[in-house]
Amino acid sequence: MARRPARGTGFEACRSPETCRRAAPVALCAWAGELAGQLPRGVACLWLRARVVWREVPLDLLRSPDRLVTVVSAWPSFLRLARAMCAAAGGDLLACRFQDAGEPGWEARLAGSALVIADALTAQRLPAAVSARQLSILSDETLQELRAYAERFLVPAADEPPAAR
Repeated sequence: MARRPARGTGFEACRSPETCRRAAPVALCAWAGELAGQLPRGVACLWLRARVVWREVPLDLLRSPDRLVTVVSAWPSFLRLARAMCAAAGGDLLACRFQDAGEPGWEARLAGSALVIADALTAQRLPAAVSARQLSILSDETLQELRAYAERFLVPAADEPPAAR
């Protein structure tokens, strides 16, 4: 299967049937109520489910009050979800720092962290010296559903080279 580019857009763009013609609207379940009423008639949205727990993070670190874990992202919803996942995993929220990567000097505030957890985009910008894990918010089932949907329904663009189809 050829890879398809993923682009984000605001809810307002979803009102356009042209926008939805060659795209698959997807959104986290948390936004179902807000987005569902903005889609054109007959356009369905794939609702994305988040992971229940972190497989990527050693739970003993989250539960250790003497070892700082820093979660960093420029996406506020990622930080909110990470906080909820940390609490659900029994993490010590006093030993976790949630850092906005949109703030100046955020990299310096990673110092002293036993582990830094980041989203995929922020992980690419982390200093090499930090011990880091990239956190995938989406559940494995949701990722499988997205792949199956793309293979079945997403039509290559007419101007796309045959090798990419």
